[in-house]
Amino acid sequence: AVLLAAGWSPTRPDHLGNHAIDLAGGPIPVDLHRAINPELVTSAMRDGGRATLHCVTAARVLPSGRTVTVLAPPESLVHTIVHGTQWGGAIQIRWVVDVVEILRSGQIDLGGFADRRRLVELASRFGVAPVLHDGLSFVERVSPGSIDSRIFDDLAAVHSSPLDRLRMTAFHEDPSGERRVRGLGRAMSRFIQRARALSAIEAIRLAPIYFTEATGASSPWRLPGIAVAWSFRRGRDALRGH
Repeated sequence: AVLLAAGWSPTRPDHLGNHAIDLAGGPIPVDLHRAINPELVTSAMRDGGRATLHCVTAARVLPSGRTVTVLAPPESLVHTIVHGTQWGGAIQIRWVVDVVEILRSGQIDLGGFADRRRLVELASRFGVAPVLHDGLSFVERVSPGSIDSRIFDDLAAVHSSPLDRLRMTAFHEDPSGERRVRGLGRAMSRFIQRARALSAIEAIRLAPIYFTEATGASSPWRLPGIAVAWSFRRGRDALRGH
């Protein structure tokens, strides 16, 4: 509200499902995050993840003499893997380097019970155990000996609900092609991502606004016609394929 009052404005349509929005109004645009990254949220609790995450004071002091808080090492490891492996066009392999640096910092010990338990707690809380398991497995192949093998058994034992698996598929599906998330389209995949932190009622309220923006429709009232036309094209293409 302060930035808007100062003359800054969103660079794209904004709605409740956006965890962040780009604002223009000065020499450098501002990427304003109003909530935690959408991979680390809990259903119907947009800010619920904040209370779950532990933070520590950053070792580096700002030139002003002030200090800032950053994610604790286990939280930082979870965020780096889950956010780093999210699809978005080009494959971002640099997250592997970040993970190795976190592990080598000496601030986290996956061979120790406390840090390993904390990582499993976070994986269970946010429904990201399969992604953490596969991400750490990849890091171990790239940098052998970096990870205590017991964490893999611990993560494999964490239960993941169908909704958690669907949401993680929406974040990590191969970006090639137009079909995503079990045959759903790009817009629906993105909606699954963005609606994760909303209650059922909020998600229903958001749907017309989001799909109007995603499809470029002039109003929500045009969405049924667009859906019918899309279904017709899919059926026609399927018949031609046979």
